[in-house]
Amino acid sequence: MFKSPDFDGMKRRLKTPLIFDGRNLYELEAMNEIGVEYHVIGRGVRQAVKSPGAV
Repeated sequence: MFKSPDFDGMKRRLKTPLIFDGRNLYELEAMNEIGVEYHVIGRGVRQAVKSPGAV
């Protein structure tokens, strides 16, 4: 369930599509394609993707 959630469904239900990944389950490129703001926790390099249209 956590490794392959319904990201499209989650994105539709969230006012602000935002994911904090504390277990490093997802890849930055995949989150970029989905269009959610994505923050990883615990990787050596800080990575984040902003939602399209985010300020």
